[in-house]
Amino acid sequence: MITNYLFAIAGTLMMSGWALLIINVLTRRFEFLRNSIARLLIPLVLSGLYTALMVGFFVQGPGGYGSLQQVMLLFTTEEIALAGWIHYLAFDLFMGTWLVEQSQRDRVPSLVMLPVLFCTLMFGPSGLLAYYAILPLVRPAHAQIGVVHHD
Repeated sequence: MITNYLFAIAGTLMMSGWALLIINVLTRRFEFLRNSIARLLIPLVLSGLYTALMVGFFVQGPGGYGSLQQVMLLFTTEEIALAGWIHYLAFDLFMGTWLVEQSQRDRVPSLVMLPVLFCTLMFGPSGLLAYYAILPLVRPAHAQIGVVHHD
């Protein structure tokens, strides 16, 4: 029962962080909220939940990290499966904030970032791959050839 409650809390936190990211991408405002909440507070809370679950249940659970079969067995424990899920949520959100920050430095159009963020939210590392795949297509011409303009 407690795992279902923690699952719901983690999901709510994660969606709140992603909402802040999307608002920041679309408005190019609220960097403080993006940085303090989506990039730091929520991933740290999720990391705390993950750590508590791993400390509390990893040793007593079956499986391990020595083989794919051991990893599959490890995730048959409800608490460890939840910890694994929270691990994804924390790192994907943290990666999403990094991608948003990077895209603003690289001057990637906001609308281009929405599908990248969706890929990151749903498929984690595929979002990072998508960002670097689209970057040469949308980066301003002077940035592509390495020309630096001094004001």
